Amino acid sequence: MQPYHQNDITPLLKLKIARVQLQFHSNTPVEMFDLPALVRSRLGNLLKKRFCPFTPYQEHVCLNCKMACNCLYAILFSPTATCMEEENIKKASCHFTPPRPFTIHMPNWHPHGIIHPGETAAVELTLLGERAIEFRQVMLEELAHAVSTITLASKNKQITPGNGSKHPLIPLGYIPLAPQKTVETTEVKTKDSSCFGLQKEIGFILHQWLDFFPESICPSKNILPCQLTIELHTPLQSGRMKRGITFKGFISAVIGRLRDLKRIYHPDDDMGSFSPRFYELMSQVKTIRMPRQVYPSHYSRSKKKKIHLKGFHGKITFEGPVMPFIPLLEAGSLVGVGNKLTYGLGKYTINSYSTKTSCN
Repeated sequence: MQPYHQNDITPLLKLKIARVQLQFHSNTPVEMFDLPALVRSRLGNLLKKRFCPFTPYQEHVCLNCKMACNCLYAILFSPTATCMEEENIKKASCHFTPPRPFTIHMPNWHPHGIIHPGETAAVELTLLGERAIEFRQVMLEELAHAVSTITLASKNKQITPGNGSKHPLIPLGYIPLAPQKTVETTEVKTKDSSCFGLQKEIGFILHQWLDFFPESICPSKNILPCQLTIELHTPLQSGRMKRGITFKGFISAVIGRLRDLKRIYHPDDDMGSFSPRFYELMSQVKTIRMPRQVYPSHYSRSKKKKIHLKGFHGKITFEGPVMPFIPLLEAGSLVGVGNKLTYGLGKYTINSYSTKTSCN
């Protein structure tokens, strides 16, 4: 039986991602609870409007479209060719409707949070894979456009009664995030300006991001953390953990997420290897502190139905032999875990850990 240290997660860390924050402020108090979902819906609408050759674009169905091979909207969201081969779909090795090559979330999101007038907030866009990064200019332009044109009226709970402002959010500027301290803020002016020319290299593979995690999060190999606290910044929604969060369920969800992204948005199909001992160790880690459930929702105009965004939110503490899983947890914190990630869900960070010289 292989010891845990012989597991190889390196192939799952080859995916390139880019992270950019768009800062903005509001001219009226705005509640946060479904703001990421509003941004995501508006962004999708603007991207389709920009690329779709049909009129009205809102009524055109992309599935089986004859123009798909030449449509930049379809190309942006299409996976690698080998992933979507009929044989792989039948094997369930790839989703028929694969995850989007981006995530959106608000770093300071809270179910009862309010953005006050003049206060700076941010929306973070994470682009997953080479193709999405190639589209960064378009994605960032339309993200700023989406934020500045979200329609909020006084009848909406997000605006204080009596305030008639329909477009209260004002983009301020971009901060490209990178695993070093050399990136400067880029000013944003208008949708059509050339100020979106971020530095040529804004994408880094997951392995590079992990190399720059703080030492407090990446302990040396001779220290074995026995208690680990993760903070779920946005609701975690996962079919694996409907009844509650277990460490095995959480790690399995992270591995599934990384493998999906690698399979869909990276040219090679090496999914890494995990020994039986690795999975045995998962079961030895206990959950000693559970987060609470929150119940935000969002009404989708395009789908004409309410989208439930409920999930676990807050701090969760695990106890046991967690050290072998820290690199996976770090990678998962970068790409998100669970469902509805483009609506702002599934973002977390490693909050703290306590250590002992040994952990049984």
